[in-house]
Amino acid sequence: MKRASILIPAALLAAACSSTGGTSGTPASSTPAAVTAWSSTPLTPTFSMRGVFNLYVVQSDPSMKTGVRCTGLGPYAYAITNAPVKVFDGHGHLLATGELGEGVFNSNPQVTMCQFEFTIDGVPDGYPSYAIEIADQGVHEVSSSTAHAQVFLHDGL
Repeated sequence: MKRASILIPAALLAAACSSTGGTSGTPASSTPAAVTAWSSTPLTPTFSMRGVFNLYVVQSDPSMKTGVRCTGLGPYAYAITNAPVKVFDGHGHLLATGELGEGVFNSNPQVTMCQFEFTIDGVPDGYPSYAIEIADQGVHEVSSSTAHAQVFLHDGL
């Protein structure tokens, strides 16, 4: 069993006691009283899922320099700052939500991309795998170990 302490203002505690036949309904002070509650349901541990979403592009504006802000265009217009990121369990139940960070342009001889980082706090632990969806564009399944380390997702090309 898990134990949790809950602070209840003395005025509310006194009012509750007086309405159930307790002592005087006049509180002695407004100092919170500590009450211990017992629950047979264990608290679910959570973790923060960190990841990178790379939107690979075939062509880019030659004037764009590495490190400048970017977004998706055309069929990839969903790839924008603050686009929703959702985490589901293996049965499609929504577990946690977050959003993409600011897109940053990155180019090297092998690839050109708009790169978005994300962090999703409060993801329930203990699932064998997780499904991640960015802006309602379909899910990407990742193992639990990947979800706990760093997730790498991509689209384009």
